[in-house]
Amino acid sequence: LNELKELQDCSATTIAELRGTLKTREFELDRARMVAEECRANTLHLRTEHEIAVKKLEVLRNDFYDTQMQYNTRVAELQGQIDTYREKVSIYNSLETETDDLICKFAQSTAGTEGNAEAVLEQATSSIACIPTAPARRIQQAIALARQATQLQ
Repeated sequence: LNELKELQDCSATTIAELRGTLKTREFELDRARMVAEECRANTLHLRTEHEIAVKKLEVLRNDFYDTQMQYNTRVAELQGQIDTYREKVSIYNSLETETDDLICKFAQSTAGTEGNAEAVLEQATSSIACIPTAPARRIQQAIALARQATQLQ
């Protein structure tokens, strides 16, 4: 009987230990399931964030290409305007040089006709009027300056 009682006590102890181990394993299994579920939820969240980031990147990339194309177009337009203005400035410079040369030649050729100043001025104005650059005031100033320079010589 003692043996039976020892056996029952031993088996009760073993059963208690096994039940404790089982509860520990169940707890560990539940914890592993919770960690796995959390990882799965994080993975889904990160995938969604990744897809959103990829879409944003695509939109930003398209905006960048559009902006770059607009910039290149604008630069080309401005370069064309600069070239046009350079050409105009070059033409105006050459016309101004030609006008100044013509005025100086005219002033030298009429240096002795001081009594007939109005006729000389009218002739100079009509000669220079064919040059489409400066207003009449500019031409008159240039003639007056050329006369003064010729008289000083």
